[in-house]
Amino acid sequence: AAFERVEGEVLGERGTAALLEAIRGLYRTLSRQNQALTEANQRLEDRVAERTAAISAGAEREAMRARALQMIISGASVCEIMERIALDTEQAHPDMLCSVLLLDEEGRHVRHCAGPSLPEFFNTAIDGQEIGPFAGSCGTAAYTHKRVIVADIQTDPLWKDYREIAGRAGLAACWSEPILDGTGQVLGTFALYGRETGSPTVAQIAAIESTVQLASLAIERARMEDGLRRARERLALALRGTNDGIWDWDLGTNQVYYSPRFRELLGFESEEAFQRGFSFRGNLHPDDLDRTTRAVNHHLHSGGPAFNEEYRLRCRDGGYRWFHGRGRGVWDPNGKPLRFAGAITDIADRMTTEEALRESEARLRAIFDSEPECVKLLGADGALLDMNPAGLRMLEADSLDQVRNQCVYPLVVEEHRQAFEGLTRRAFAGESGSLAFQIVGLRGGRRWLETHATPLRDAQ
Repeated sequence: AAFERVEGEVLGERGTAALLEAIRGLYRTLSRQNQALTEANQRLEDRVAERTAAISAGAEREAMRARALQMIISGASVCEIMERIALDTEQAHPDMLCSVLLLDEEGRHVRHCAGPSLPEFFNTAIDGQEIGPFAGSCGTAAYTHKRVIVADIQTDPLWKDYREIAGRAGLAACWSEPILDGTGQVLGTFALYGRETGSPTVAQIAAIESTVQLASLAIERARMEDGLRRARERLALALRGTNDGIWDWDLGTNQVYYSPRFRELLGFESEEAFQRGFSFRGNLHPDDLDRTTRAVNHHLHSGGPAFNEEYRLRCRDGGYRWFHGRGRGVWDPNGKPLRFAGAITDIADRMTTEEALRESEARLRAIFDSEPECVKLLGADGALLDMNPAGLRMLEADSLDQVRNQCVYPLVVEEHRQAFEGLTRRAFAGESGSLAFQIVGLRGGRRWLETHATPLRDAQ
């Protein structure tokens, strides 16, 4: 009351009312601003918390990625890598259980790869499951190539055939993502299982997508390495079957790979001894060096045919051995040779046999040519294939080329010609025989001859 009297005395009744209203308005303004500031602080705190959580989640994903990449580089199996990824994901999302399934080679069934926290009976039950439009979350994701979110396993029609086993495992929700390769083909599936019904959060979706990318990388790498291993095994098996030695010359680095069989063919038991004692040019026989080098250069630098030469290489014991070399080059788009690879085949036995055959033929030819009587070789049509010098003199021919491949029937006098032709036919039928007949030489001279015909048989 005293205050109001003072107000009244100083300001008057109207002034007092106006001042009080102004104070109340200022208070309301300050209250609203304080509330707005409190709300802004809360939003800022929430954003900081979200950002901190995102940074933490990102750091966890990067750490998981680094561990997985290290395992990939070290050559760990794909399921060992998937097991590690699943455990890391479960650590980041403690309320979730992870599963990784791989699609089989036929593309029809999923096979268990990793599920470290799922019951063993559940992993066993879904191993080999056929994919399809109603094959649970994972089988359907593999079939449709799309993410499948099942918030309630017990009511979703995709799980009608697997509800009982999921219930026994205590699983209420499952979100599955197909793992795709670079061409969009399904490699497998990555799934998060929840013990409570519900759909994934934004953070869980991000975890699924990030993990699937990492899983795809690991699976593709493992499959490429497996394919390479199988190719090497097939190549090694083929090489053992062909008994060839392989070389691969990198022209950029001038490094040459020689297969173990290449070394063995030259008598080197160890790689170390081979490296000390062998270089292609250095071990080529001097008589073969220029010819072989020209053939290589012609193929690599002049567009010549594939390398295909026979040459001798010095072996570990110092002796030379015959080989048949075959190779092809690889060029860049500008025609610069990059690699030269090929194989050698041991032909020493063949060359020895051929040399013995040549020697035998030379001896036989010497006997053939020195025979004082006529020795001839006729074809079925009477064509003269070969004749020794004594026979050529009887025909009054200057050389074999003068009568080679010509029919000899016209040289036989007409009254004996039919009998001579008959003797030839019988010889080609497998009979031996003889005949006395008269011929007229190329210069008109007549002489009597007696021939003994014997068939020559081939290997059959």
